[in-house]
Amino acid sequence: MVEALTYNMRDRRVTMRLNEEVESVEELADGRVAAMLVSKKRVMGDALLYAVGRQGNVDSLNLAAAGVRADERGRIHADADYRTAQPHIFAVGDVIGFPSLASVSMEQSRIAAATAFNLKIQSDPATYPYGIYTIPQI
Repeated sequence: MVEALTYNMRDRRVTMRLNEEVESVEELADGRVAAMLVSKKRVMGDALLYAVGRQGNVDSLNLAAAGVRADERGRIHADADYRTAQPHIFAVGDVIGFPSLASVSMEQSRIAAATAFNLKIQSDPATYPYGIYTIPQI
């Protein structure tokens, strides 16, 4: 699947610079963008997508006051029932990391709520919906 996607993206004149680090980005006078890479390559184009992964948006939550900590990427550690270091506090979705998908977060929330109320439920992570949304689509 990856090879087919890569082929189709290149066929559409998409250039991928994998495992590169961006040193700086500037907007050019003509409205285009230029990125200087650590490898000293300069990449220019009409648009630039620079993906560095996801980060939880937890800075304004004052987690320390609740006795909960997040790692350097804003992820909160949670167990299989989505309990944090404080057994009465649960975390689900983007703030716990992979897979960070709304469809899975709903199931995580269902499990956390059931656990909070001591309800027995069944869930099978092997059936959680995962997807890669791209153009061209996979």
